[in-house]
Amino acid sequence: MDVKKNINTLAVLWMVVIISSMAWNYYGSRHEQSDQARLVARNIFDQIVLTRKWNTDHGGIYALVAGDTEPQPSPAGEEQDIVVDSNRRLRMINPALMTRQLSEIAGGANGIKFHLTSLTPLRQNNSATSRESVYLKQFEQGVAEGGEFFETDGTSFYFYMAPLVVEKGCLKCHAEQGYKEGDVRGGLSVTVPFRRNIPV
Repeated sequence: MDVKKNINTLAVLWMVVIISSMAWNYYGSRHEQSDQARLVARNIFDQIVLTRKWNTDHGGIYALVAGDTEPQPSPAGEEQDIVVDSNRRLRMINPALMTRQLSEIAGGANGIKFHLTSLTPLRQNNSATSRESVYLKQFEQGVAEGGEFFETDGTSFYFYMAPLVVEKGCLKCHAEQGYKEGDVRGGLSVTVPFRRNIPV
């Protein structure tokens, strides 16, 4: 009788050990997966911010006019277009327009999307989604970054977002909104397709 009791006790303890081990592995894999996704998205974010800074530091970049390059709002006295000759014309590409065009290229090439947005955007196309609005409000409270997994039509994505801080070069376009250096003027979201090995 005591033998059977001991065997049953050992069996229960063994099951507890197995379940605990499985739970621990799941928890570790889940966090490792989240860390990996965030690292990828954060690196993309950093590269976009670096490219935007390069554009801003040059006061905007002139490029040959393409079919989808619409004129952008610009400070008074700044030429939007420069005529090179009868066949070529250059148009000012500001950091915001550059970001949108890069996003379109990335989305078509590998499904990565990024979106420049704000709670008070200058352009309607830069209006925040409901998910972005949640993060933008957190950034105003001092949150440094955020991210989450979500699924659409059976495909998993990782959404990452971090704030964009006003620098001196930004005031050329945003000073009229009342911003000053150091303010959080909005954010940049990055959405990356992510194949998950386990549900999160």
